[in-house]
Amino acid sequence: MRKNQKPSHIVVFLFSTIAAIILLFYVALYFHLPHGLLASVIILIVFAFITINRYKSLTRPKRVVFIGLTISSAIVTILFTIKHYITDFTLHILHIGIIFLVPILLYHYLEKRQETR
Repeated sequence: MRKNQKPSHIVVFLFSTIAAIILLFYVALYFHLPHGLLASVIILIVFAFITINRYKSLTRPKRVVFIGLTISSAIVTILFTIKHYITDFTLHILHIGIIFLVPILLYHYLEKRQETR
């Protein structure tokens, strides 16, 4: 939490986030979108929002990990779109986990490398 941010701003942010998620869920129900695709789009929006808004205040390893998580979310969104609308293939949770694990492992490598310098 930032020092200049009041608790009421945080409550408004949380309620607006919850309202946006509920709105996206009902839009997905109305247009018959798959839940996996909707979840990956929400994760992509969240990581892109954090990356764009907090980029200058992050250290270099954290910048790399948030950019990597945003790209990973985009890849998962593309995979779910291909799976549901173009061709049906098996997409296991292991595949998604590995896609998200790569930026986190890169973050730990960069942190250790920065400590040794």
